Amino acid sequence: MKKILTVLDNIEEFINKRDLTEIEADNIYVELYAMLERLRNGNYKYTDFVNRNKYDIYRRTREFFIYFKSYYNLASTISKVLETFDLKNYPHIIDLCPGWAPKLEIALKQLDYTGEVTVIDYSNEATNELTDFIQLFKPEFSVNIINKNIYDLHNTNARLVVANHIIDDLLINEYCTLHEKNLVDVYTTETVFLETIQRIPEEINIIEFVKKTVLTLDKYISDNGYLIISQYGSLTDKNLGISNWVKLITDAFQQVIQSLKEIGYKDHSQYHSAELNKYKERYFNSNNIFILRKNESTN
Repeated sequence: MKKILTVLDNIEEFINKRDLTEIEADNIYVELYAMLERLRNGNYKYTDFVNRNKYDIYRRTREFFIYFKSYYNLASTISKVLETFDLKNYPHIIDLCPGWAPKLEIALKQLDYTGEVTVIDYSNEATNELTDFIQLFKPEFSVNIINKNIYDLHNTNARLVVANHIIDDLLINEYCTLHEKNLVDVYTTETVFLETIQRIPEEINIIEFVKKTVLTLDKYISDNGYLIISQYGSLTDKNLGISNWVKLITDAFQQVIQSLKEIGYKDHSQYHSAELNKYKERYFNSNNIFILRKNESTN
């Protein structure tokens, strides 16, 4: 404790003596305020929230590989499901709301896929980063980017649609739409994010959310096509320890699955993910992913 107080005293002394520029003052404020929030929330129990010394190559490299390995294991887990499909028969695949990291795309690269992937995500920044990431491993497949909210776009479909870990993003997006907020603002600070997810159960009608989401997903899937939909605890969820939020997402996910079955989707998970739990390096288990087939009768 004493060494912490010594550093704080030194910071105060330095700031009082130094005529800080506006940029310096803003940057220092952001870092100190972030520290205060993390202390309040107990986040320093987890290494994710430590602001590393830029020259501490060991820690920074280790942290990079933790995340990279996480993405790679996730992609490899998805590829274990995709390899049960004859991908030559699926020249067009839709990736719904992938965000910044190309999990599905890495999986398809592992399987030497050569078709077309349509990425649908509202965030131009996210898809730009995702595209840059994809180009690092030079895939044989082409990538088509559509920057739209998935609820607003219904003129494209495919026989294979992947919705990986999207329920949490869609719930937060629903909250932002309700309050006319920019989704980016939710992630401005950790406290804002935590306050947002605490309000969602009180302000979002989960039944209506599920109904809206099911009708939207259905429009992206061609007749007799497949929806691969998954939801699991992310690395950030585990580090933050937000169990109530994870439960809400899980419950909403299960309701989406049940509602899809009620409109005629058949559960083919046993044919495509039953062996998943035997994969030692899996990111999630077979109960976190469903493979549903759309029959013509669902139209």
